[in-house]
Amino acid sequence: MEKINIKIITYFLLIQPLLDISVVLIPKYPVAQFIRGSFLIYIIVYLLIKKTSKKTTISIIGSIILMIIYILYNLLYLRTGLTTSISNTLKLFYLLFSILFFINLENKKDINKYLTITLLEYITIYLLSYIFRIGYSNYPKGVKKIGYRGLYNSINEISAILIILYYLVFNYLKENKKKLLLLVSVLIFIISYLTGTKVLFGGLIIVIGYHIIPKLLIKWKRQNIKNKLLSLLVSIIVLGLITILFLNSNTYKNMLVQAKFFKVKNILSLEGINKVIFNDRLRFLNMNYNIYNKENIITKFLGIGFNYKFKTVEMDLFDILFRYGIVGLILTLSSIIYSIYKSKNNFIRFGLIFILLISMTSGHVLVSPAVSIYLGVILLYKGEEYEKNSSSNN
Repeated sequence: MEKINIKIITYFLLIQPLLDISVVLIPKYPVAQFIRGSFLIYIIVYLLIKKTSKKTTISIIGSIILMIIYILYNLLYLRTGLTTSISNTLKLFYLLFSILFFINLENKKDINKYLTITLLEYITIYLLSYIFRIGYSNYPKGVKKIGYRGLYNSINEISAILIILYYLVFNYLKENKKKLLLLVSVLIFIISYLTGTKVLFGGLIIVIGYHIIPKLLIKWKRQNIKNKLLSLLVSIIVLGLITILFLNSNTYKNMLVQAKFFKVKNILSLEGINKVIFNDRLRFLNMNYNIYNKENIITKFLGIGFNYKFKTVEMDLFDILFRYGIVGLILTLSSIIYSIYKSKNNFIRFGLIFILLISMTSGHVLVSPAVSIYLGVILLYKGEEYEKNSSSNN
Protein backbone atom coordinates (compact mmCIF):
# COMPACT_ATOMS: atom_id res chain seq x y z
CA MET A 1 0.00 0.00 0.00
CA GLU A 2 2.77 2.43 0.94
CA LYS A 3 4.70 1.76 -2.29
CA ILE A 4 1.59 2.47 -4.36
CA ASN A 5 0.93 5.56 -2.26
CA ILE A 6 4.44 6.93 -2.88
CA LYS A 7 4.13 6.27 -6.62
CA ILE A 8 0.82 8.15 -6.79
CA ILE A 9 2.30 11.12 -4.90
CA THR A 10 5.38 11.13 -7.13
CA TYR A 11 3.45 11.06 -10.39
CA PHE A 12 1.00 13.63 -9.08
CA LEU A 13 3.81 16.06 -8.25
CA LEU A 14 5.55 15.50 -11.59
CA ILE A 15 2.44 16.33 -13.65
CA GLN A 16 1.68 19.57 -11.77
CA PRO A 17 3.19 21.86 -14.48
CA LEU A 18 1.21 20.03 -17.18
CA LEU A 19 -2.00 20.41 -15.19
CA ASP A 20 -1.36 24.14 -14.84
CA ILE A 21 -0.80 24.78 -18.56
CA SER A 22 -3.82 22.61 -19.45
CA VAL A 23 -6.01 25.34 -17.93
CA VAL A 24 -4.78 27.72 -20.67
CA LEU A 25 -4.28 25.28 -23.56
CA ILE A 26 -7.55 23.34 -23.22
CA PRO A 27 -9.85 25.57 -21.15
CA LYS A 28 -13.00 23.69 -22.27
CA TYR A 29 -11.77 20.50 -20.63
CA PRO A 30 -11.30 20.73 -16.85
CA VAL A 31 -8.43 18.21 -16.76
CA ALA A 32 -6.60 19.92 -13.90
CA GLN A 33 -9.72 20.21 -11.76
CA PHE A 34 -10.63 16.56 -12.39
CA ILE A 35 -7.17 15.14 -11.55
CA ARG A 36 -6.66 17.39 -8.51
CA GLY A 37 -10.18 16.58 -7.34
CA SER A 38 -9.48 12.85 -7.78
CA PHE A 39 -6.28 13.20 -5.77
CA LEU A 40 -8.22 14.90 -2.97
CA ILE A 41 -10.69 11.99 -2.93
CA TYR A 42 -7.73 9.59 -2.81
CA ILE A 43 -6.28 11.53 0.16
CA ILE A 44 -9.58 11.34 2.05
CA VAL A 45 -10.00 7.58 1.39
CA TYR A 46 -6.37 6.95 2.37
CA LEU A 47 -6.78 8.85 5.64
CA LEU A 48 -10.00 6.98 6.46
CA ILE A 49 -8.47 3.51 6.01
CA LYS A 50 -5.05 4.29 7.51
CA LYS A 51 -4.56 3.74 11.23
CA THR A 52 -4.19 7.22 12.69
CA SER A 53 -4.63 8.78 16.12
CA LYS A 54 -8.10 9.34 17.53
CA LYS A 55 -7.66 13.13 17.20
CA THR A 56 -6.69 12.78 13.52
CA THR A 57 -9.69 10.53 12.82
CA ILE A 58 -12.04 13.05 14.46
CA SER A 59 -10.43 15.85 12.41
CA ILE A 60 -10.92 13.89 9.18
CA ILE A 61 -14.57 13.03 9.84
CA GLY A 62 -15.31 16.55 11.08
CA SER A 63 -13.71 18.06 7.97
CA ILE A 64 -15.77 15.78 5.69
CA ILE A 65 -18.98 16.85 7.46
CA LEU A 66 -18.02 20.53 7.15
CA MET A 67 -17.18 20.03 3.47
CA ILE A 68 -20.65 18.62 2.82
CA ILE A 69 -22.21 21.53 4.77
CA TYR A 70 -20.27 24.05 2.63
CA ILE A 71 -21.37 22.39 -0.62
CA LEU A 72 -25.02 22.42 0.50
CA TYR A 73 -24.69 26.01 1.75
CA ASN A 74 -23.34 27.19 -1.61
CA LEU A 75 -25.89 25.16 -3.54
CA LEU A 76 -29.06 25.84 -1.56
CA TYR A 77 -28.42 29.12 0.29
CA LEU A 78 -26.18 31.07 -2.06
CA ARG A 79 -27.87 29.49 -5.13
CA THR A 80 -24.57 28.60 -6.75
CA GLY A 81 -24.52 25.86 -9.39
CA LEU A 82 -23.55 22.33 -8.35
CA THR A 83 -20.21 22.28 -10.18
CA THR A 84 -19.23 25.72 -8.86
CA SER A 85 -20.35 24.83 -5.32
CA ILE A 86 -18.17 21.73 -5.29
CA SER A 87 -15.22 23.52 -6.91
CA ASN A 88 -15.28 26.46 -4.48
CA THR A 89 -15.59 24.14 -1.49
CA LEU A 90 -12.73 21.88 -2.57
CA LYS A 91 -10.44 24.92 -2.90
CA LEU A 92 -10.92 25.61 0.81
CA PHE A 93 -10.49 22.02 1.99
CA TYR A 94 -7.57 21.12 -0.28
CA LEU A 95 -5.10 22.71 2.11
CA LEU A 96 -6.59 21.08 5.19
CA PHE A 97 -6.61 17.55 3.77
CA SER A 98 -3.15 18.00 2.21
CA ILE A 99 -1.75 18.86 5.65
CA LEU A 100 -3.54 15.91 7.32
CA PHE A 101 -2.26 13.59 4.57
CA PHE A 102 1.40 14.61 4.43
CA ILE A 103 1.81 15.04 8.17
CA ASN A 104 0.90 11.36 8.57
CA LEU A 105 3.43 10.17 5.98
CA GLU A 106 6.97 9.11 6.68
CA ASN A 107 9.68 11.19 5.05
CA LYS A 108 11.09 9.85 1.78
CA LYS A 109 14.61 11.05 1.01
CA ASP A 110 14.06 11.00 -2.75
CA ILE A 111 11.25 13.59 -2.51
CA ASN A 112 13.89 16.24 -3.25
CA LYS A 113 14.72 14.60 -6.57
CA TYR A 114 11.13 14.69 -7.76
CA LEU A 115 10.52 18.22 -6.51
CA THR A 116 13.66 19.34 -8.36
CA ILE A 117 12.35 17.74 -11.56
CA THR A 118 9.01 19.48 -11.03
CA LEU A 119 10.76 22.82 -10.53
CA LEU A 120 12.81 22.31 -13.69
CA GLU A 121 9.60 21.47 -15.59
CA TYR A 122 8.01 24.75 -14.50
CA ILE A 123 11.13 26.71 -15.45
CA THR A 124 11.56 24.98 -18.83
CA ILE A 125 7.92 25.42 -19.88
CA TYR A 126 7.98 29.09 -18.93
CA LEU A 127 11.24 29.92 -20.70
CA LEU A 128 10.38 27.91 -23.85
CA SER A 129 7.03 29.67 -24.09
CA TYR A 130 8.87 33.00 -23.91
CA ILE A 131 11.57 32.03 -26.43
CA PHE A 132 9.05 30.75 -28.99
CA ARG A 133 6.47 33.44 -28.16
CA ILE A 134 3.63 31.01 -27.55
CA GLY A 135 2.62 32.41 -24.17
CA TYR A 136 0.69 35.43 -22.96
CA SER A 137 1.33 38.76 -21.30
CA ASN A 138 -0.28 39.28 -17.91
CA TYR A 139 -1.54 42.72 -18.93
CA PRO A 140 -3.76 43.81 -21.84
CA LYS A 141 -2.46 45.98 -24.65
CA GLY A 142 -2.20 49.64 -23.73
CA VAL A 143 -1.16 48.95 -20.14
CA LYS A 144 2.42 50.04 -19.53
CA LYS A 145 3.12 47.43 -16.86
CA ILE A 146 5.36 44.52 -17.88
CA GLY A 147 4.58 40.94 -16.95
CA TYR A 148 4.80 37.74 -18.94
CA ARG A 149 2.89 34.72 -17.60
CA GLY A 150 3.68 32.34 -20.43
CA LEU A 151 1.33 29.35 -20.67
CA TYR A 152 0.26 29.62 -17.05
CA ASN A 153 -3.12 30.97 -16.02
CA SER A 154 -1.99 33.13 -13.10
CA ILE A 155 1.26 35.07 -12.77
CA ASN A 156 0.83 35.14 -8.99
CA GLU A 157 0.36 31.38 -8.76
CA ILE A 158 3.38 30.51 -10.90
CA SER A 159 5.52 33.01 -8.94
CA ALA A 160 4.46 31.43 -5.64
CA ILE A 161 5.04 27.87 -6.91
CA LEU A 162 8.52 28.64 -8.22
CA ILE A 163 9.71 30.31 -5.04
CA ILE A 164 8.22 27.60 -2.75
CA LEU A 165 9.83 24.80 -4.77
CA TYR A 166 13.11 26.72 -4.80
CA TYR A 167 12.97 26.99 -1.01
CA LEU A 168 12.25 23.27 -0.62
CA VAL A 169 15.10 21.94 -2.81
CA PHE A 170 17.75 24.58 -2.04
CA ASN A 171 19.59 22.57 0.62
CA TYR A 172 19.41 19.37 -1.42
CA LEU A 173 20.94 21.09 -4.46
CA LYS A 174 23.52 22.90 -2.34
CA GLU A 175 24.73 19.62 -0.83
CA ASN A 176 24.53 17.46 -3.96
CA LYS A 177 24.30 19.53 -7.15
CA LYS A 178 25.90 22.95 -6.66
CA LYS A 179 26.14 23.72 -10.39
CA LEU A 180 22.47 22.92 -10.86
CA LEU A 181 21.60 25.17 -7.89
CA LEU A 182 23.51 28.04 -9.53
CA LEU A 183 21.73 27.41 -12.85
CA VAL A 184 18.30 27.22 -11.21
CA SER A 185 18.99 30.42 -9.22
CA VAL A 186 19.98 32.31 -12.38
CA LEU A 187 16.95 31.00 -14.31
CA ILE A 188 14.54 31.96 -11.52
CA PHE A 189 16.10 35.42 -11.45
CA ILE A 190 15.54 35.72 -15.22
CA ILE A 191 11.93 34.61 -14.77
CA SER A 192 11.47 37.14 -11.96
CA TYR A 193 12.62 39.81 -14.41
CA LEU A 194 10.16 38.60 -17.08
CA THR A 195 7.19 38.28 -14.74
CA GLY A 196 7.81 41.60 -13.04
CA THR A 197 6.33 40.30 -9.78
CA LYS A 198 7.53 41.45 -6.37
CA VAL A 199 6.98 38.00 -4.84
CA LEU A 200 9.44 36.22 -7.12
CA PHE A 201 12.18 38.85 -6.92
CA GLY A 202 11.85 39.36 -3.17
CA GLY A 203 11.29 35.67 -2.50
CA LEU A 204 14.49 34.74 -4.34
CA ILE A 205 16.51 37.03 -2.06
CA ILE A 206 14.76 35.78 1.09
CA VAL A 207 15.32 32.10 0.25
CA ILE A 208 19.01 32.62 -0.54
CA GLY A 209 19.39 34.74 2.59
CA TYR A 210 17.70 32.13 4.80
CA HIS A 211 19.92 29.31 3.60
CA ILE A 212 23.23 31.17 3.36
CA ILE A 213 23.40 34.15 5.77
CA PRO A 214 23.30 32.16 9.09
CA LYS A 215 26.22 29.98 7.98
CA LEU A 216 28.16 33.02 6.77
CA LEU A 217 27.63 34.71 10.15
CA ILE A 218 29.04 31.67 11.95
CA LYS A 219 32.14 31.79 9.74
CA TRP A 220 32.35 35.59 10.16
CA LYS A 221 32.48 35.27 13.98
CA ARG A 222 35.50 32.99 13.71
CA GLN A 223 37.51 35.38 11.51
CA ASN A 224 40.08 37.97 12.57
CA ILE A 225 39.44 41.73 12.30
CA LYS A 226 41.01 42.05 8.85
CA ASN A 227 38.89 39.27 7.33
CA LYS A 228 35.79 40.60 9.08
CA LEU A 229 36.28 44.02 7.48
CA LEU A 230 36.85 42.37 4.11
CA SER A 231 33.66 40.31 4.51
CA LEU A 232 31.76 43.46 5.46
CA LEU A 233 33.03 45.21 2.32
CA VAL A 234 31.96 42.26 0.16
CA SER A 235 28.51 42.33 1.81
CA ILE A 236 28.12 46.04 1.03
CA ILE A 237 29.11 45.41 -2.60
CA VAL A 238 26.59 42.53 -2.87
CA LEU A 239 23.82 44.71 -1.39
CA GLY A 240 24.76 47.42 -3.86
CA LEU A 241 24.54 44.98 -6.78
CA ILE A 242 21.13 43.74 -5.58
CA THR A 243 19.92 47.35 -5.37
CA ILE A 244 21.17 48.08 -8.91
CA LEU A 245 19.51 44.91 -10.23
CA PHE A 246 16.25 45.85 -8.51
CA LEU A 247 16.28 49.42 -9.86
CA ASN A 248 16.69 48.00 -13.36
CA SER A 249 14.13 45.22 -12.97
CA ASN A 250 10.62 45.06 -14.42
CA THR A 251 9.39 44.78 -10.84
CA TYR A 252 10.64 48.29 -10.08
CA LYS A 253 9.44 49.62 -13.45
CA ASN A 254 5.96 48.28 -12.69
CA MET A 255 6.05 50.01 -9.31
CA LEU A 256 6.85 53.31 -11.03
CA VAL A 257 3.94 52.78 -13.42
CA GLN A 258 1.67 52.13 -10.42
CA ALA A 259 2.90 55.26 -8.66
CA LYS A 260 2.36 57.41 -11.76
CA PHE A 261 -1.09 55.95 -12.44
CA PHE A 262 -2.30 56.58 -8.87
CA LYS A 263 -0.42 59.90 -8.67
CA VAL A 264 1.46 58.79 -5.55
CA LYS A 265 3.85 61.44 -4.23
CA ASN A 266 5.34 59.51 -1.31
CA ILE A 267 5.76 55.76 -1.81
CA LEU A 268 6.58 55.27 1.89
CA SER A 269 3.24 56.77 3.01
CA LEU A 270 0.31 54.45 3.82
CA GLU A 271 -1.35 55.42 0.53
CA GLY A 272 1.90 54.85 -1.34
CA ILE A 273 2.47 51.41 0.19
CA ASN A 274 -1.13 50.42 -0.59
CA LYS A 275 -1.11 51.69 -4.19
CA VAL A 276 2.43 50.73 -5.19
CA ILE A 277 3.42 47.76 -3.02
CA PHE A 278 0.01 46.14 -2.47
CA ASN A 279 -1.58 47.17 -5.79
CA ASP A 280 -4.48 48.99 -4.08
CA ARG A 281 -5.51 45.88 -2.13
CA LEU A 282 -6.64 47.93 0.89
CA ARG A 283 -9.40 49.46 -1.25
CA PHE A 284 -10.63 46.00 -2.24
CA LEU A 285 -10.33 44.95 1.40
CA ASN A 286 -12.66 47.79 2.37
CA MET A 287 -15.14 46.92 -0.41
CA ASN A 288 -15.28 43.25 0.61
CA TYR A 289 -15.56 44.12 4.29
CA ASN A 290 -18.49 46.49 3.71
CA ILE A 291 -20.45 43.77 1.92
CA TYR A 292 -19.52 41.09 4.45
CA ASN A 293 -20.33 43.30 7.44
CA LYS A 294 -23.91 43.85 6.22
CA GLU A 295 -24.67 40.14 5.95
CA ASN A 296 -26.56 38.00 8.48
CA ILE A 297 -24.96 35.72 11.07
CA ILE A 298 -25.14 32.61 8.85
CA THR A 299 -23.25 34.35 6.03
CA LYS A 300 -20.71 35.74 8.47
CA PHE A 301 -19.95 32.19 9.61
CA LEU A 302 -19.95 30.50 6.18
CA GLY A 303 -19.03 33.38 3.86
CA ILE A 304 -20.54 35.50 1.11
CA GLY A 305 -19.32 33.10 -1.57
CA PHE A 306 -18.19 34.08 -5.04
CA ASN A 307 -21.43 35.42 -6.52
CA TYR A 308 -20.25 39.01 -6.12
CA LYS A 309 -18.61 40.41 -9.24
CA PHE A 310 -16.18 42.78 -7.53
CA LYS A 311 -12.56 41.81 -7.12
CA THR A 312 -11.26 39.66 -4.28
CA VAL A 313 -8.67 41.23 -1.97
CA GLU A 314 -5.84 38.89 -3.09
CA MET A 315 -4.71 38.64 0.52
CA ASP A 316 -5.69 35.07 1.24
CA LEU A 317 -6.66 35.19 4.91
CA PHE A 318 -9.02 38.12 4.23
CA ASP A 319 -10.44 36.44 1.13
CA ILE A 320 -11.06 33.26 3.14
CA LEU A 321 -12.82 35.26 5.88
CA PHE A 322 -15.09 37.10 3.45
CA ARG A 323 -15.75 34.29 0.95
CA TYR A 324 -15.77 31.30 3.34
CA GLY A 325 -16.63 33.03 6.61
CA ILE A 326 -15.36 32.70 10.16
CA VAL A 327 -15.50 28.89 9.97
CA GLY A 328 -13.31 28.84 6.84
CA LEU A 329 -10.76 31.16 8.44
CA ILE A 330 -10.61 29.07 11.63
CA LEU A 331 -10.13 25.87 9.58
CA THR A 332 -7.29 27.39 7.57
CA LEU A 333 -5.46 29.06 10.43
CA SER A 334 -5.83 26.11 12.80
CA SER A 335 -4.39 23.68 10.22
CA ILE A 336 -1.36 25.93 9.59
CA ILE A 337 -0.80 26.69 13.29
CA TYR A 338 -1.12 22.98 14.09
CA SER A 339 1.51 22.20 11.43
CA ILE A 340 3.89 24.79 12.85
CA TYR A 341 3.32 23.46 16.37
CA LYS A 342 3.87 19.82 15.37
CA SER A 343 7.00 20.59 13.35
CA LYS A 344 10.29 19.66 14.99
CA ASN A 345 12.59 21.76 12.83
CA ASN A 346 12.80 25.39 11.86
CA PHE A 347 13.00 24.55 8.15
CA ILE A 348 9.32 23.56 8.17
CA ARG A 349 8.31 26.35 10.54
CA PHE A 350 10.02 29.08 8.56
CA GLY A 351 8.70 27.58 5.31
CA LEU A 352 5.09 27.61 6.50
CA ILE A 353 5.36 31.18 7.79
CA PHE A 354 7.11 32.23 4.57
CA ILE A 355 4.33 30.71 2.44
CA LEU A 356 1.72 32.37 4.66
CA LEU A 357 3.40 35.76 4.08
CA ILE A 358 3.38 35.12 0.31
CA SER A 359 -0.35 34.42 0.54
CA MET A 360 -0.87 37.82 2.20
CA THR A 361 1.11 39.76 -0.42
CA SER A 362 0.03 38.16 -3.70
CA GLY A 363 -2.89 35.87 -2.91
CA HIS A 364 -3.71 32.69 -4.85
CA VAL A 365 -1.88 30.42 -2.39
CA LEU A 366 -4.04 29.02 0.44
CA VAL A 367 -7.15 28.49 -1.71
CA SER A 368 -5.38 27.50 -4.90
CA PRO A 369 -4.84 23.69 -5.02
CA ALA A 370 -1.93 24.17 -7.47
CA VAL A 371 -0.06 26.02 -4.69
CA SER A 372 -1.61 24.87 -1.40
CA ILE A 373 -0.50 21.27 -2.03
CA TYR A 374 3.06 22.38 -1.19
CA LEU A 375 2.05 23.43 2.32
CA GLY A 376 1.42 19.73 2.79
CA VAL A 377 4.54 18.60 0.93
CA ILE A 378 6.80 20.70 3.17
CA LEU A 379 5.70 18.52 6.11
CA LEU A 380 7.63 15.62 4.54
CA TYR A 381 10.82 17.47 5.49
CA LYS A 382 11.19 15.79 8.81
CA GLY A 383 13.88 13.44 10.07
CA GLU A 384 17.43 13.76 11.31
CA GLU A 385 18.92 15.07 8.07
CA TYR A 386 16.46 17.97 7.95
CA GLU A 387 16.72 18.72 11.67
CA LYS A 388 20.48 18.92 11.20
CA ASN A 389 20.17 21.31 8.25
CA SER A 390 17.58 23.32 10.15
CA SER A 391 19.73 23.72 13.25
CA SER A 392 22.68 24.83 11.15
CA ASN A 393 20.60 27.78 9.97
CA ASN A 394 20.11 29.10 13.47
